[in-house]
Amino acid sequence: MTGYQLAQLNIGVIKGPMDSPVMADFAANLDRINALAESMPGFVWRLQTEAGDATSIRPFENENMLVNMSVWRDIKALNDYVYRSAHVELMRLPTPDVVRGQVEAPFEDECPAA
Repeated sequence: MTGYQLAQLNIGVIKGPMDSPVMADFAANLDRINALAESMPGFVWRLQTEAGDATSIRPFENENMLVNMSVWRDIKALNDYVYRSAHVELMRLPTPDVVRGQVEAPFEDECPAA
């Protein structure tokens, strides 16, 4: 076991308020997919309010920007959740509720040493 854990951060721009019709499918799946993550081996923590809601956390001026952050034991645990659980079904669906884009991030060898 190493002295490290893996944090993942997603930032997305939604196409409307969480209670709008365009976000209905996304909102309907949140509780199920969050419960799945929390039940997975290697899950450590996820960003959420005391009420268990992550969608109300808006750290940016743009009210349509959502953040999702979680911590995992290691890359295998996160990979198993994302690609080897029911989560992958949601990734395969068309996403009219989220604006698709590209974010540049450093590769592992470009990241500063811990």
